Amino acid sequence: MDIEAIIGNPKVRLTLSSLLTIAVGVLSSLFATEITKSGVVEWSSYHEATSFWWLLLVVTVWVLAQAFYLKHDERVYAFSDDAFCLAHIRKTKLEAFARQVKTDPEKANLVKASTLLKDLGVKQ
Repeated sequence: MDIEAIIGNPKVRLTLSSLLTIAVGVLSSLFATEITKSGVVEWSSYHEATSFWWLLLVVTVWVLAQAFYLKHDERVYAFSDDAFCLAHIRKTKLEAFARQVKTDPEKANLVKASTLLKDLGVKQ
């Protein structure tokens, strides 16, 4: 299973976000308990608390997961715009034509530029 399949699956996203959020909450409480001595929070001892480093790791993973979700959602959202879809189709067709011409340059002579532009929906 690749990262796109994981990020694109709402159930996996919900489960991962929920588990990481719960872990952040538990580790935050544990961290507060570890640095509290006799009812006084000793912030100077934060780096000695094991839970601090675990909390830092889990928060980093949580932030990265959210960044991946955002990037995925932005890519999906872009396709809701008709102009973007048309531009993407044109780009894909041009790339395919360029690969075809690169492998067999003789095929470039078989296609008129005006026909190619018309097929791509470009107004002349």
